[in-house]
Parts: sequence; structure tokens; C-alpha cells
Amino acid sequence: MYSFIGKKLLSFSCILLGISFLTFLLLHVSPADPAYLKLAAAGVPPTKEALQMERHIMGIDKPFLEQYFIWFKNIIHGDFGISYQYGTPALSIFLRDLPNTLRLVFGGVIVSAGIAFSSAIISAFYKNTWIDTFLKNISNISIAIPDFYLTLLFMYIFSVRLHVLPIVSRSDTKSLILPVLVLGIISSGKPTRYIRSRLLEELSKDYVKGAYARGLSAPVVMFHHVLKNSMVGIITVIGLTFGNLLGGTAAIEFLTSYKGVGNLILEAIEHRDMPVIQIYVLWMAISFLILNLFVDFSYHFFNPQIKWKIKQSGRRHHHEN
Repeated sequence: MYSFIGKKLLSFSCILLGISFLTFLLLHVSPADPAYLKLAAAGVPPTKEALQMERHIMGIDKPFLEQYFIWFKNIIHGDFGISYQYGTPALSIFLRDLPNTLRLVFGGVIVSAGIAFSSAIISAFYKNTWIDTFLKNISNISIAIPDFYLTLLFMYIFSVRLHVLPIVSRSDTKSLILPVLVLGIISSGKPTRYIRSRLLEELSKDYVKGAYARGLSAPVVMFHHVLKNSMVGIITVIGLTFGNLLGGTAAIEFLTSYKGVGNLILEAIEHRDMPVIQIYVLWMAISFLILNLFVDFSYHFFNPQIKWKIKQSGRRHHHEN
């Protein structure tokens, strides 16, 4: 197990290093000049002398590799740089808005999982009926519909027409309802289809027929046997959904004026705020890597055979040494 964790951490470090370098390179070759954008936003005439001075202050007048290694050395010491747009530490700005996005994403995952599990179970119980067809069509629509369109539609229905939800997000819980519903609905389609297929695959196996022959009811078979045996694959889908939602809130946050990192990264890209963009990219990469690690460990809980194989592999490695 320790060897498994060590290999994972080593691969994670290499992935993060590669992602940070590629992001830095792409920002470096971008035609937009952050010094020009900063001066223009401040109302300062972007003369040649002013641009040279501002580039020197921002540290972007050095060669690319020198800039990257300086940034990397600072990251190791916990210094993520100063935001070009705000003039304050980029990490503090990111951490200020991160909890709002996490609340939004966790709510979206809960709604998505609730829709996916309930729809998939009902579809599996009523396979090839009009109920199954209806739920499959709903899941296909949720996959196809753009998040910005559904956000605008919900804002028109619930905010403009019914006046039950705020059209502009505030700091209260009520402002979370609309973006959470949108996130949950648009991210429920693929998990619904996958969970349905896994449940139908399990329901066709011999142990299910044996359970019915012993007199067990359909709900008992579904919730105590079929779902448990399907959880390994389902956890992977839920984990991927969570990761996708972490990076998929920008349009919804922008339309609802929600103060999260999705809205923050749109502003950072507009102003070419490299320190903030780099933090966001590293955050997304680390989030996906941690989710993958969590999913790997969850396999051992739901499938003891996977855990046994890892133990046996560790024993063989010990005996070989």
C-alpha cells in the first residue's frame, strides 16, 4: 500500500509540473500584454516607457524560462505572486472565492446524484416501458442542453415570472438554489445512463435470479445486492462528475453574478492575470488528482477482491526483496 501511494504521489508531482509549465508557456505566447491591460484599466497612458517600467515591476520582462523558474521557486516557498488586476496576493483572492464555488459544486453533486440514482433505478425497474423511454429522453436532454441556456431559462421562470428566486446572487442560501439546480440537472444525464446500464447488467446475472427464487423482494434485491455490486463503476462516474463541476461553473457564476472562482477566472483571463490563472489551473489539476486517488481507495471498500489483490501484490514484492 505504501508503494502504491508513493507511486501515485510521484506521478502526481510530474503531472503538476507538466501542467504548470504548459500553462505558463501558453500564457507567455499569448498576444495580449498584461502590462498594457493593467495600465489601460488604471487609466494610465500606455507609453513605451510606462510599459517597460510596468513589465519590469510585474517581472515579465525576463526570458521565459527565467520567469518560470522564479515562479516555481516562489511557489515552493508558498508565494503565488501578486494579482495583476487587484494588486494583492493572488492566493488570498482565490481563497476568498473558493468556498462559494465549493458550496455550489457540492450542492450540484448532491442534486445530480439524487436525480441520477432515482432515474436509473426507476428505469431499471420499468425497463423498456414508456417510463423508461421518458426518463432516457430526459437524461439525453440534460446532456445536450447548454448550461448558460438552462440558467437563463430558470432565471426567466423563477426570477422574472414567479419572483421566487433572486435574479442576482447574494450571500444567502436562497441565492444558491438556482445555480445548484442548473448544475445538478446538466450533470445528471451521463451518470443516469451509466448507472442504468450497470444496474441492468447486474440484474441479468444469476445471483439476482437466485435471490428472487429465495423470495426476496425487488427493492431488497436492488438496494442490498445490485446497487452494492455496481458501486465500483458508479463511484468513478460520480467522481468524474464532481471534477467536471469544479471547472464547469464559470458560465453559471457569470450569469447569476455569483462570487466564485469561476467568475474570478473569467476576469483573470480577460486581464491576463497570470498568477490567478496559474493558481486556478493548479487547483483544478490537484482536485482531479485527489479525486482519482479517492476513487482508487473507494474501490477497496466496495470490492474486497481489489483490496486482496493489492495485499497479495505487496506480499509478493516483500518476498522478492
